[in-house]
Amino acid sequence: MSEAANSLWPGEHGDDAATLIAALRIAGIGVAVLNRSGHVVTADERFWAMQGVGAGSTGSSKIETGRTLGDILSSSASGSPDSNGRILSDAWLDLIDAMPSDGEGHKAVSLDDGRMLELAAMSAADGSIVLTVAVPGARQAAEAERQVRSRVAHDMNNLVGGMLANLHLCLADLPNDHPVRKRLEVVNQSALELRSKVQKVASS
Repeated sequence: MSEAANSLWPGEHGDDAATLIAALRIAGIGVAVLNRSGHVVTADERFWAMQGVGAGSTGSSKIETGRTLGDILSSSASGSPDSNGRILSDAWLDLIDAMPSDGEGHKAVSLDDGRMLELAAMSAADGSIVLTVAVPGARQAAEAERQVRSRVAHDMNNLVGGMLANLHLCLADLPNDHPVRKRLEVVNQSALELRSKVQKVASS
């Protein structure tokens, strides 16, 4: 995480911000925030790494905030070739300039090293701009993974529901002192715990 202004990250906004950041990381998306004047307030490491910005000749792994995005991308601290830094700087500038004040914009960029990146910008209520960068297909892959996880959880929930229903009927038919009852109660408790875990997977 870059230095400065961590208020947009977990802490001030609590679990909602932490959940959002975790989801972006899982989806392979880098994120940064610019203030009203276009200076970088904060950004995660993935945002810089995907654009080839790193330690470079500075020997430091930290990217200085408080500078404009274009300045950072085109500076000598960038690990990417100068042409890629200029391409990215120009692409972000075009994207932000063309974006409605209360809207969002998207742009696909082809770099000189053959890579493709998807850039997106969205205006926040406080006037700041949230930027994201991803490899093409990353968002679709993350959504496909979420859908598969949801389907599997749904099917497992149905199976566990059937198990619990049958266990309930068996326990209802058995007297309290039946030798098998304790074993069925253990199985029933395990099935309840499994259902709880499946529901957590479905909601994640």
